[in-house]
Amino acid sequence: VFMSITSAVIIMVFPFYQSLPAFFILLGLMTFFSNARVPMLNALILSAPGTENRYAFIRSVGSFSFVVAGLLASWFVSLESGPGIGAVFPLIAIANVGMAISVMNINQSKVTVQERKKLQASRINFIEVQKILLKKPIIRVFLVFVFLTQVPLVPSLLNQSLYIESETGLDGTYFDVSVAMSIGALAEILFFAVYSKLSRYVRLMPMFFLAFSAGILRWIIVGNAESVEAVWVSSFLHIFSYGRMYMCSVMFINKELPASLRNSGQTLLALVYTGVSIMTGQLVSYVFLSGFELIHWFFFARALSVLPFPFWMMMKRLYNREHGVSGIL
Repeated sequence: VFMSITSAVIIMVFPFYQSLPAFFILLGLMTFFSNARVPMLNALILSAPGTENRYAFIRSVGSFSFVVAGLLASWFVSLESGPGIGAVFPLIAIANVGMAISVMNINQSKVTVQERKKLQASRINFIEVQKILLKKPIIRVFLVFVFLTQVPLVPSLLNQSLYIESETGLDGTYFDVSVAMSIGALAEILFFAVYSKLSRYVRLMPMFFLAFSAGILRWIIVGNAESVEAVWVSSFLHIFSYGRMYMCSVMFINKELPASLRNSGQTLLALVYTGVSIMTGQLVSYVFLSGFELIHWFFFARALSVLPFPFWMMMKRLYNREHGVSGIL
């Protein structure tokens, strides 16, 4: 609740600061408070019995909201007269307040004073929790694997948007960018809709393989695209490169760790998945684009997308050994 209200306040301040330094400071603060909610909400949802299947539905709602928000924002930006992009900020702030209200109404089991004291006494400090988590070899390999899959993804999505709009690229519009992102979000929904049934027949390891392999194919298509429509087609692969990767990563942590460590595990996953990897990817992209043209990034992204393969092999071997299974599926 605190994170959502704070995000809403920061967002409302955005239109009043026009300088880039102020914008980046506010963006950093908003990202900090917004992203901090994700692992806590994941742990909260998945802590209740029988909620793994419902989690996929919740993620679908989020993806659908992204589609609506993206198309709405592109419409505001494209208006020749009217409120413009500034009108988007109050809507985002209202959405954050709505999220705070919805979280307040989540039914949680009541905890007595004695139970709360017992929980506080048994609580382990942050450093000790990370030591416990990282003692498991499969968790260490998994985090490296996730890091390597995400390093090329977010910079490539941002560079894809720039490439669509660039006059030396595809010379598209804001709407073309929004459609590409919306197709990706709709593709996510398709995977979330079938995850519960698919997970009965296919284990996480082959799902991970398809997830990072799709990234290679995706950036091959974008790098050779001669029209915006070709990029739109490639956006369907978002069903694997993001939707499947994110869903399987959250479920992997939920299955591999005991209930007492899942909250910390989801936080550590978010730190690597949406924190360190994105920051590293953006830095790599900045250095690369300072010496090469934008189109060349997608060739480089293909090479980066191959790096997770040996860590996937190590992770699969450890997973099969721990769970007593063999084969691909």
